[in-house]
Amino acid sequence: MRSRWREMMVGPRRPSDWTPEEEALLGTATDMEVARRLRRDREAVYQRRVELGIPAGHRTGTAWTAAEDRLLGTAPDAEIARQMNRTTCSVWARRKALGIPSVTEFRVRPYAPEEDKLLGTAPDREVAARLARSFHSVASRRRQLGILKFAATRWRWTREEDALVGTMPDRELARRLRRTERAVAARRLNKGRPPYRPQAAQ
Repeated sequence: MRSRWREMMVGPRRPSDWTPEEEALLGTATDMEVARRLRRDREAVYQRRVELGIPAGHRTGTAWTAAEDRLLGTAPDAEIARQMNRTTCSVWARRKALGIPSVTEFRVRPYAPEEDKLLGTAPDREVAARLARSFHSVASRRRQLGILKFAATRWRWTREEDALVGTMPDRELARRLRRTERAVAARRLNKGRPPYRPQAAQ
């Protein structure tokens, strides 16, 4: 009745009346819920969604968490959508609503020493969630520092290996432990030890 009354007063809204912001909401919830938000007829919402090839929403009533909001803009919207099990349109709409630029619109946030220390201490996806970064960003940074993936026990550092960190040049220790020089340097930084200097060792 309300939508019919509106059409009688101002006339039906044509497809061209749809704004990008309105179309971004399509599929983020049920057609009925989107219709209520946009003050449109449910049938109009359904038809527009079908025209654009947007699947029906399946996250009705699911509020955005602070952790999800922190992930927005850290990777392409499609990747974030897959991580959250949301639609790409809903991620785009939420990011726009919060005024967060897309991943291509801002400089990459540099890694802090505290963040580097977490790399390799848990699966990349878990570390990414803790740091509010994308999985690909964490995996790339870990490989860049030569830190091995969190996996089998045989790759974890032993007490004996940790005791040697910083007692000799990273390159020499890397050869002795059969690890990469970057992995040794990262472990040394993780332990808060300065680079080896002969004069300091005497």
